Amino acid sequence: MNSAIFIAVVLLFASCVLMVIATRRPKAATEKAATEKARKQGADERPVQRKDRMLENWQRLGLSTSAYMLVVYAACLLCGPFVLARLSGIGGLGIGLLVSVGLILLLGQIRKSNKRRRILQQLPGFIDHLNRRVHVGMSLNKAVEQVLPAMNNPLHRVAQRAVQRTSLGTELYDSFYKEAKITGVQEFALLGSVFKVNHQFGGSVTAALENLVELLHQQERSQRELKSMTGETRVTAWVMGLAPTAMAIYMLVSNPQQLLSMWADESGRQALMLGIGAQVLGALVLWRMVRSL
Repeated sequence: MNSAIFIAVVLLFASCVLMVIATRRPKAATEKAATEKARKQGADERPVQRKDRMLENWQRLGLSTSAYMLVVYAACLLCGPFVLARLSGIGGLGIGLLVSVGLILLLGQIRKSNKRRRILQQLPGFIDHLNRRVHVGMSLNKAVEQVLPAMNNPLHRVAQRAVQRTSLGTELYDSFYKEAKITGVQEFALLGSVFKVNHQFGGSVTAALENLVELLHQQERSQRELKSMTGETRVTAWVMGLAPTAMAIYMLVSNPQQLLSMWADESGRQALMLGIGAQVLGALVLWRMVRSL
């Protein structure tokens, strides 16, 4: 039993190492491979983008590619299955792996939601800077490049990726369409639509950009009003989500022998795991409901 757990932990560690190596692949090698592939396909085809499909899917899940967060993800994948395997045997290894993966995905969604909120706060200022430069006769591509130094992360990183794609032959509106899919900020798709109309039909885009800024401000005001009107509902959701956890902590402090005896019994252990899973699922559903308000 111990040898099987050890082998499983070693395999999990190896998978984490491979994941880190794959996501931290050097940019020079990626650019070289993209250039060689584009040369083989012919000059009429678009050059291969710098970011490969796996990295885009990783970012779409809201997961970070920094070395610190990769270590955190690897620690979750290793510690969760190992702890449950030590407590409940080899059967807890799969449950621990599922719980660890679910926790990582939950952290990614929380990070993506926070990132989206910060981008929406910065987006009106970005469009204002862009509109002023377009108003004096600057092209859209050049205006986006000029605005980049004035922006802070995370919007700076997103706009920089869009500019890098244009240098490889991708149209600016296609770049913002892709960023809308990766970041979940659908306002990038609206901005890309403005760029696409200007690219296909020409004309001035200043009026469209001004209307888009007004739309973003109106959306922000509406969200603030909605949050103020649904404060009681959000408090109720927090109470419903935290009440079972607080009750379990109280039972563990007041009468720990009851929970320990349930954990020692096979059916009691399954009931506790089912209750924990239901609590996690309910908390996730309530969290999504609160975030949508």
